[in-house]
Amino acid sequence: MRILIVEDEPLTKLGLKQVCSRYEIVGLAGNGYEAVEISLRQTPDVIVTDIFLPKLDGIKMTEWVKKILPGVKVLIHTSAREFKNVSSAIAVADGYCLKGISSQQLFAALTTVASGATYLDSQVSQFLRQPHLTPINSITLSLSEREKEVLECIVGGQSNQQIGNSLNLSPHTIKDYVRMLKEKLVVEERIEIATKALQFGLIK
Repeated sequence: MRILIVEDEPLTKLGLKQVCSRYEIVGLAGNGYEAVEISLRQTPDVIVTDIFLPKLDGIKMTEWVKKILPGVKVLIHTSAREFKNVSSAIAVADGYCLKGISSQQLFAALTTVASGATYLDSQVSQFLRQPHLTPINSITLSLSEREKEVLECIVGGQSNQQIGNSLNLSPHTIKDYVRMLKEKLVVEERIEIATKALQFGLIK
């Protein structure tokens, strides 16, 4: 796995470099513009980035990179817990974890997003379960039992292949279910399916 680390705090950057030494680290960036430049040169598999960065923040940087290199995965690694920051980040990134997690949790997050699935820190998941927004309408909630099963798997961080194996369905069929869930939940990104499901209590 090829990793780009984006962090402006020297000690945190050093810590991430040490923890991620099992992977190929293709660059260390201290601001969002550097991250974009390195991404264009190196095409990492996963970018690990903070939200709060000089010159260009992590959210805008992610948007830029995703437009140019849509196959690159982005894992937000931050101390930000405010709903505005969380919701903005997960609208564009592939995973979200809080600083202070263990090395094993970070490895799990990296592996999850690299596989094409989504990762949400357990603390973030609990936070998103709190009612911050008005309820979505009844049409959005009209999910079939199979759609609910797929939804639970997505929230659990499974890739389409893993969901297909769990439900004995082809990855192509799972892709269709994911598309339908995006339409019903009025979202564009896979990770938004999970966050919205948690926000509105659509899973047990």
